[in-house]
Amino acid sequence: MAYEWDLTDLDEDAEPVRPQYRAKAEDPDIGVERSNPVTLKKEKYVPMQKKIPAKITSWITIVVAILVVFIALLSTILYRLAVTGILSKMEQFSNPVGIFVFLSPSIIASTTASIISVVSILVLNFFYDKLAITLNDWEHHRTQAKYEEALTYKMFWFQFANYYSPLVYIAFLKSGFEGYPGNYTYFWGVRWQGCDSGGCTYELAIQMIITMVAKQLLLNIVEIIMPLLTFWFKKTFNQAKTEKGQNKVGLTRWEQDYNLEPVVSMTLFYEYLEMAIQYGFVTLFVTAFPLSPLFALLNNMVEIKIDATKFLKHRQRAVSMIATNIGAWERLLDIISNIAVVTNALVIALTSQQIKRMVYQWDNDNSLEGFVEFSMSEYKTDCYEKAYNLTYFDEETNSIKNYTSCYHYGHRKAQIDANQDETCDYQTSQEHWKDLCVRFLFILIMEHAVIIAQRVIDGVIPDKSKKLESEIKREKHLTKIIVRQAEAISALQTTKIETLKRSNTRKRSTY
Repeated sequence: MAYEWDLTDLDEDAEPVRPQYRAKAEDPDIGVERSNPVTLKKEKYVPMQKKIPAKITSWITIVVAILVVFIALLSTILYRLAVTGILSKMEQFSNPVGIFVFLSPSIIASTTASIISVVSILVLNFFYDKLAITLNDWEHHRTQAKYEEALTYKMFWFQFANYYSPLVYIAFLKSGFEGYPGNYTYFWGVRWQGCDSGGCTYELAIQMIITMVAKQLLLNIVEIIMPLLTFWFKKTFNQAKTEKGQNKVGLTRWEQDYNLEPVVSMTLFYEYLEMAIQYGFVTLFVTAFPLSPLFALLNNMVEIKIDATKFLKHRQRAVSMIATNIGAWERLLDIISNIAVVTNALVIALTSQQIKRMVYQWDNDNSLEGFVEFSMSEYKTDCYEKAYNLTYFDEETNSIKNYTSCYHYGHRKAQIDANQDETCDYQTSQEHWKDLCVRFLFILIMEHAVIIAQRVIDGVIPDKSKKLESEIKREKHLTKIIVRQAEAISALQTTKIETLKRSNTRKRSTY
């Protein structure tokens, strides 16, 4: 299509200049005069040294905005830790009855924290949208394509950090800092709570469901309601003015069209951004929530109808603009695809228990019997810094006894001292390092296998067909012939003009 529309050789210097850029270039304190490299015509131009300070300021501001995202994430983490600790001490969860049998402090804390995270994501997005557009206006981009490309990178990387940082925390960081009995990690006086016995996969799925479904549902509601409200307010306001000044004469057709939402240069930008973020949800952590493509499909089926209704009924007629491709979005989607290979390998290997189960089955004749006991390590209760009243009722002796040990997930062993007695110094065991080596070996194999398969497919299926390549070469060949002929004709005409001038000069001298 780009070839048929003659856009394959479109150059930035040949594109139309943005009016905002032209106005800045006309300022004598900012713009300078230069010859256009393509048209060779004189034009006003903003030099690079005038753009660099604005670019540096923009990227510093973006980094600060991303740090704000991490602060919001940290606040959500502290909320989750505090709520989990408070609920764990409640009697309803110590002796669960009724609905509390199906709930746990971790599930309640994770669900409410996910809802708070979604709200903070939407609020931060609202303010950052305004900030990103302001920063982009300062950078003096010459063409609309460069303007949208710069804004795309600003918006996408902020949205990337905003939407996916909670998922990265749950998948890879939450269980890594928990510690073990006698050596738990405390954060500002609150104990760091890792994942439940089932691992972090289900919490990751909960976060994805709430974030993805809530985002899509809210955006669809906004896209349906906002155009209707905007049209109704404009219609009511203009109708009131018309009735006041023209004795209740109805609005004309062009006045009704004027009330519709205008289609501006950034209208499609947010549609692309929405799809790019959705593509990240579908690919980055799909192994934790395999139903995400289904939710994306259902959303897009509704989205097509909503967008069609908006463009046909609620928006003014769009004006076509030149574009060779989807621009920076293609590179960003490719980046997401490459990151997704790594994240899914990490989720399978580190977040879930699949690799550990496979290794245990290989070592035990394809059986999982005793896997839970194998996954846990014994820890003596005497090693606790604080004494706890850990008792149980022994049915054999019909008496209450004290627990002498407890168990936690992980592979750790008590070290032996000189007297061959167990100490309270618990170190990682051989099983831990074996499990870790197998996990990282799986990551390397899966990552390289997928990347090699991707490269093979890219090589087998070329971007351009042989027929199209032949047509492009033929066009370039004919262009060269036409240019040579034009140069020859121009040279011949110049020679004729010079001959005619010399002839007229001789005639005048003879006369």
